Amino acid sequence: EDKFKKDASGNKRSIAEVATKKPELIEAKVNRGSANAVRCLELATGAPLNEKEKNAKTAKEFNPECPSFFNPAN
Repeated sequence: EDKFKKDASGNKRSIAEVATKKPELIEAKVNRGSANAVRCLELATGAPLNEKEKNAKTAKEFNPECPSFFNPAN
């Protein structure tokens, strides 16, 4: 919920207002989030890690949509 109501600095914002002013930005963010979520489903069903996932140092770097899948031992 905070992703939609606060910016990275913690200041209040309206996602609808941002979408009205910068629709391409919101479209790119939604598309990236969707791709990350699909990748989470692939991983959950047994897909092997790709190079980016193997080399990730943090859970957010691994995949921000499913950080619990991150295993630093990989």
